[in-house]
Amino acid sequence: MSIVLSLLIVGGTKEQRKNKALDIAKGLSSSFDTSIIDTQESAGIDTVRTLNQKLTHRPFESSHQSIILLEAQNLTIEAQNAFLKSLEETSPSAQIILTAATSESLLSTVASRCQKIELPTQGEETSPEDWRLFKNFLKSSLYDQYQGSDKLDLEGWLALWRKILLATIGLEKIPLFSKTSPDAVLRYIRLINKLRSLQKRRAAPRLLKTILILEAPKIMIRDGGLTKN
Repeated sequence: MSIVLSLLIVGGTKEQRKNKALDIAKGLSSSFDTSIIDTQESAGIDTVRTLNQKLTHRPFESSHQSIILLEAQNLTIEAQNAFLKSLEETSPSAQIILTAATSESLLSTVASRCQKIELPTQGEETSPEDWRLFKNFLKSSLYDQYQGSDKLDLEGWLALWRKILLATIGLEKIPLFSKTSPDAVLRYIRLINKLRSLQKRRAAPRLLKTILILEAPKIMIRDGGLTKN
């Protein structure tokens, strides 16, 4: 039995990365022999222990078992370091598929041990429902925003704001929102760059979300529009 390389899927949206991972898994594994681990539910060393336990099992009805680790950039540094052994000693009857926003959001030692598949990042679609959720989040109090920050997808948030930034210079049309002020645009550009820098330095996701909530320009939401307060 030939050894299957571990894969890392980056780019696109979180949903696109997940769908791509599932499509690849179908090539070698049945749904019974496919396991999905979501790091938004657990991102510590226990996640890696769970993965390692699954790797000890042999496929039941397929040539390989597939283990999909969603949004691996959420793993703690300790968990990523522990994960290296899993990548180096993968069973010949198993394939590991990771998804992440970018390869840079992972430890280089993890990313380098995987064959990278990069999805297009242009032309991402954002549904009206996503925009409504985004608007409702901005309208809530800082306390409610902080309490709900664990459910906030940082990559999705940044993608939405990039669309708003493009809309301010006429390169994008977006639903529900009108143009925000140039001052707010510049502040969001700086904030996004700061968050990106912190991501590369492996800052905790909770810290990134807290900074996003506390340092973002104050925005006033009105029906059908978005303006700087």
